[in-house]
Amino acid sequence: MIFYEDSRNQLVSRSKQGKKENDGKTRFQKRLNSRVASSNTQYNQINMDQFFKEDILTIGIHVKGETDNYVVGISYGGILDALKQEIKRNEIETVELRNIVRALIIAFNREEVFIKCSCPDWKYRFDYWANKNSITFGDKQTEPSDETNPDDNLGPACKHVLLVLSNTSWIIKVASVIMNYIKYMQNHMKKAYADIIHPAVYGKKYEEPVQLTIFDDEQDNLDSNEETIDNSNVEARRRGQFKQGNEYRFRPKKDEDDKQLTLDDVQEQEEEESDE
Repeated sequence: MIFYEDSRNQLVSRSKQGKKENDGKTRFQKRLNSRVASSNTQYNQINMDQFFKEDILTIGIHVKGETDNYVVGISYGGILDALKQEIKRNEIETVELRNIVRALIIAFNREEVFIKCSCPDWKYRFDYWANKNSITFGDKQTEPSDETNPDDNLGPACKHVLLVLSNTSWIIKVASVIMNYIKYMQNHMKKAYADIIHPAVYGKKYEEPVQLTIFDDEQDNLDSNEETIDNSNVEARRRGQFKQGNEYRFRPKKDEDDKQLTLDDVQEQEEEESDE
């Protein structure tokens, strides 16, 4: 197993060693004053075409900060490779929600993670160093933060990014959205599902006959618009996927510190379930 220099674990470790502010707290400690989004509809900004074709998840995660709402950008790969191993290890024919959750966690711990945030703290103190250290993506800051963070000693990121790196309630939401999207495409855009999604998930060609729909002629690329992803979430709710008693519904433990799920909680729970 390869651990990159800027894996989630490395970024969190660096953040704990960041310089303390005037109140005696690091940004890692201050992360607990923010909250990640709790609704599936707030996780509809996923580039599905990039995910299923390139095995790269790029997503904007909404965070409610102390003074305003922001969007934390996270991008990392290796998820579909981990998912194929999960399917093979469990000897299953149809992917399940728990397999996607576990694959997201495995890749999040193992692969290189790229980060960004829409908050002013990121823009004026961290964006330049993130660019210089090659841990960000998209538009990058090239103007040095000579006055706000001249020595790069505040840690790798703002408290909103650090919250997302250390709290995985968002991973379960993302897994649900991806699962809903897979089923939606299988039901409504069968050619795209057969040509792109099925091989990406299972690592083999789709063998069953494909009943074309009126949308299939336009499906060289996967539709990633928010309306389509929202429709897949609505359809999933109608199927009763998130009703009480569903055997694949996650029942996460609450973290005593910030009342949200931690990465270790999910990982431990997944390991316990796989042993049953």
